[in-house]
Amino acid sequence: MRTRSPSRSTTENLPPPEPIQAAGAEFDSASALMVLKLSSWSPDGNQIVFSSDRDGNYEIYVMNADGTEQRKLTDNDAPEYDISWSPDSRLLLFVSEMEGNAEIYTAEVANLSNHRLTRNQQADRQPVWSPDGTRIAGVGLSGSRMVYVLAADGSSMLQVIPWFPYVDHLCWSA
Repeated sequence: MRTRSPSRSTTENLPPPEPIQAAGAEFDSASALMVLKLSSWSPDGNQIVFSSDRDGNYEIYVMNADGTEQRKLTDNDAPEYDISWSPDSRLLLFVSEMEGNAEIYTAEVANLSNHRLTRNQQADRQPVWSPDGTRIAGVGLSGSRMVYVLAADGSSMLQVIPWFPYVDHLCWSA
């Protein structure tokens, strides 16, 4: 039987971060990591979606893979987060608190229109598309966490795990 030695921090004795260039703007490494954490490539590889607080709160932006044509997808006083591309790269799922509660929305990337999918008393988080794009899984927060699946149009919500103490990241198997 093999045993592992205790792991060491990968940040020990590293030099200070160097500024980097991205899409014509300079970021330090900490900022770049934040952008990477809040960004995602489209499945077709042509676009990148990202969340930025450049206007004072987190909004969703879409740009070409080369950094050109940045377009604001949301524009309100509430934060948006938990972004997920549809398998065909036409739609985005995201969570917004624009109507007071964290709910799941879809957005058409081509015309920047938004559509609310969930209308729950609890906060909804972490939406993710099924591989075929027909269903969406999400996490409902109401004291405890539950995992549910709904149709891509927001109908037919089915609770699949009634109580789960901690859900960090949902994903579908193929």
